[in-house]
Amino acid sequence: RMILAALDEEPARQMLRAGTGPGDMGAVETDLTSQESGDQEGATPAIEEQPEPVPTQRHVRDRDVVPMTRVAFLELITEATRNLQATDAGTLGAALSSGLASVDAPSPAFTLGTGGGADEGHEPDPVLPGIAARAGLRADVARAVAARERGGAAVDDALIHRARSESCALWMLDLHQPDPAAMETLAECLDAVADVAELLILLEKNDPGNHGRRASAVRALAAVQSALRVAVQAHRQTADPDQIVAFNWLKATTAAERIFVERHMRLDDPLDPAHLAEVMAPLRAELDLLADEAGREEAVEKRLKQIRYHADRLTSGRGFSHDGDKIVEAVSALVASGEPPSSLRLRSLLLPARDRLPSPDGQPGYGRVLAELDHHLEREAERANNDQQPAGRAVPAEVTRAASLLRGTEILLLGGERRVEQEQAIREAFGLSGVTWFTLSDEPTLDQLERAIARDEVSVVLQLIRWSRHYFGDAAELADAHGKPFIRVPGGYNPSALAQAVLEQASERLSVKVDKGSDG
Repeated sequence: RMILAALDEEPARQMLRAGTGPGDMGAVETDLTSQESGDQEGATPAIEEQPEPVPTQRHVRDRDVVPMTRVAFLELITEATRNLQATDAGTLGAALSSGLASVDAPSPAFTLGTGGGADEGHEPDPVLPGIAARAGLRADVARAVAARERGGAAVDDALIHRARSESCALWMLDLHQPDPAAMETLAECLDAVADVAELLILLEKNDPGNHGRRASAVRALAAVQSALRVAVQAHRQTADPDQIVAFNWLKATTAAERIFVERHMRLDDPLDPAHLAEVMAPLRAELDLLADEAGREEAVEKRLKQIRYHADRLTSGRGFSHDGDKIVEAVSALVASGEPPSSLRLRSLLLPARDRLPSPDGQPGYGRVLAELDHHLEREAERANNDQQPAGRAVPAEVTRAASLLRGTEILLLGGERRVEQEQAIREAFGLSGVTWFTLSDEPTLDQLERAIARDEVSVVLQLIRWSRHYFGDAAELADAHGKPFIRVPGGYNPSALAQAVLEQASERLSVKVDKGSDG
């Protein structure tokens, strides 16, 4: 009757008219939990935590009942609880129990949430978000009441207004001189209920197929709602609305998903709030981990959308330098957070705008992505060239000429990303004795750079200017001081690109050295 007054919903009226009286509640009170697996079928008898149900109308024929899913009925429960707030919670619990008794059992493919293996078309849980929001706010109010009773300030009006806007039951505000310690215990229990509800929500979103993980969280909710019931009894005789909703959610969920809950679903098996910390310590650690994972993924999605927007502007010709700066910022942040520079999703966003992207300019993370992007383009070009050329084609002329100048020496490469196969291809193409490579991931000091450049074996220093740190520019002065050609490579770092740069910028100096070596 109370639900009907709050909702005035005809489906709810018909469901409650189909409810049973006290004599028929045994099936509901004893069949609260079932075994998790088929080889442990059966149910564990449990005693209904709420007061005896009130009689409802009976002898209604089946055709007068409008079917309703558990999710739909739990939505009605949530709305009813919000509207009832601090009314007679005992009567509310009885009405909910009667209503749940008349809900048709779900089909095997239907589960509440996603933990039980629901496939396409499952509905997000309608109850847990409300429990989490209300319990968290009510915990803040309870702590404020405890502080007030210890001589502190009055409960903040803004907090009260926010809690009431969420339809929270704030009966703790009306208590006469409540014990501050007991009120803080109540707040801890409400916080625990909010945290476990939030954990279940995150599991449903981030790890929906892990039934064992969800089952553990469901058992934890059974424990903390039991502790909440004990904490509430220290202040008033009637039950707490959020505890009732959590308990009935547990009944529906454990039945639908065949989750076996052996503790704290009986009146004679309560959880002492003094042991709440033991239950919550591992759960809060898991909640923090899940929240961090969810936050990181949300940040990644935000950065990817930012890259897509600004790259599209550059590709369409509507972009400016501001768009390039935003891309550099977003890509650098993603790489710093663990996104691989070779990420396919980064490549797909940046590839269409490659010719319009800014240079790294001291942004190593962004530079590594550009290096991977260009390496991909080089592989594709080489693959296309191989498809067009016959097997055993001749070595390009520029590579042969550069090899005649570099053979037997070492080169120093600055920038880009080292790849074993690329380094091997460069060594073989030019007949080098070795390659020293300071990549974007390296941070050599000027002293280390100078020692590397000064080695007699090193013939040239090549800077891959599209993927270099800005301070590699100092290497030009060091190379000049030691009489080594400093070559800026504007394109890729395949042998042809390196050979072209060597021939254009240092062929005369290297030819003189080769000639002197021959004379010697």
